[in-house]
Amino acid sequence: MTHATMPDRPRPTVVPGRIPVAPVRRPLPASADRYLRTLSEAVAAETVAAVTVRDDIVRVADRQGVAVVVAAQTVLEDTGTWPAVSRFRLLNYLKAGLVDVRAAAEHSWQAEPLRPGGQDLHILTLQRETGRLLAAAMLRRPAARTGARMADRDRPTLLVEEIFGVGVYDCVPEVSALRLDQVAEIKRLVRDQDLRGMAALRVTLETIMAACLAPHYAWDLSIQAWLGDLEPDVLGELLSFLHVRVHLVDVHPSPASAGTEAHYLSQHFAAGRARPFLMWSTENGPMDRRCAQVGAVLTFPDRDAAKALAALAASPAAEQESR
Repeated sequence: MTHATMPDRPRPTVVPGRIPVAPVRRPLPASADRYLRTLSEAVAAETVAAVTVRDDIVRVADRQGVAVVVAAQTVLEDTGTWPAVSRFRLLNYLKAGLVDVRAAAEHSWQAEPLRPGGQDLHILTLQRETGRLLAAAMLRRPAARTGARMADRDRPTLLVEEIFGVGVYDCVPEVSALRLDQVAEIKRLVRDQDLRGMAALRVTLETIMAACLAPHYAWDLSIQAWLGDLEPDVLGELLSFLHVRVHLVDVHPSPASAGTEAHYLSQHFAAGRARPFLMWSTENGPMDRRCAQVGAVLTFPDRDAAKALAALAASPAAEQESR
């Protein structure tokens, strides 16, 4: 295991935190182009406003017209908004180049081809006035029989293990010793790929902070380790800016990757840049303080918020806190 190699402070060009959009290298067939246009129109017409009036959600933030809530899978199903969330994620994975447009069109996917988990929690970042979805992420707690541990081989497979192999965290004895109900995954972090500038940065920060603060609200607060995968060059410096202690496992996607997750995101993982990560709930002190600072800055209008974020990034005191 290696610790994430991140610069002491984000470079100004990284602060916007824009998720890169992979260019389409070949013209799309007419059928794929029609498919993408139809999917885009469907997403543009949808809203998740019905979720925001529920009493059984966690309200994380509401700043400058951008609200962040956390809702259980059952809430999305009860409100009929689950298809909209799944369709939003598919469309923006396609726009980001993480899913093959031709394959999606060939299969006529109208939403992600993945089965939701019964305990899934969904982070929804949305436009407060309209309920239009701007970004999303998923927290998944694996279904576990009583007493099952990460070291067991007859336990349910995690999503990250479908890509990197079962036992990818065996190199971290502290993780192997955990019960399965003490771990959770952070997955499906994606935002509207058409956002630009400060609007994109605001939405990205709000969504990532909500995911990083999950130990304070998720399930019964018993999660000790948060697992998943990320591309260090894409999110590494932004996580460093938020003082998130991320531990990377230096392995590449398994050539024998199998399962729906591997098939769906095969174009993304084929690049070989993603790495499994680990975050400990006990290491969130500096991150909590930084997120409070950033949250206060995000109450400002865009122009003032951008200046304040740049000042935070350049602060020697903040740099010392992140170490």
